[in-house]
Amino acid sequence: MFAFLAALCAGLFAGAAGYISLVEHWARLQAGPSVALAQFRPGFPRARGIQASLAVIGGGSALISWLAGGGASWLLVALLLFGIVGFTLISLRPVYNALLLPTLTADAPEARALLVRWGTLHQIRSALGLLAFLMALGSL
Repeated sequence: MFAFLAALCAGLFAGAAGYISLVEHWARLQAGPSVALAQFRPGFPRARGIQASLAVIGGGSALISWLAGGGASWLLVALLLFGIVGFTLISLRPVYNALLLPTLTADAPEARALLVRWGTLHQIRSALGLLAFLMALGSL
């Protein structure tokens, strides 16, 4: 049951993160900093909560699967999902905190640079999530 839950959470995380990276954030950048910030600020906190929950629940479930004798691949899935959380807190958090500052205006020179940086870092999260999902599928 925990193996299935880990795979489900990893898959949902990978799908959500991939959609954000490949579709939503790309559209934000195409629309320009004004639209991007207007969409990012209310949408990001909701997505953050969902993705964090999926990574933590999936990581915990994968860890339980490993502890129950499911094999080393479940430990790797757990490490990837928990690693996403650590990566987010260390690398992504300063960028999204800067983007959420009400003093950052769309015409500020750093607005577009921060949006691009956030997108690049989020692509790393998406790739890690996809890797975790593929490993989980292979371990079922």
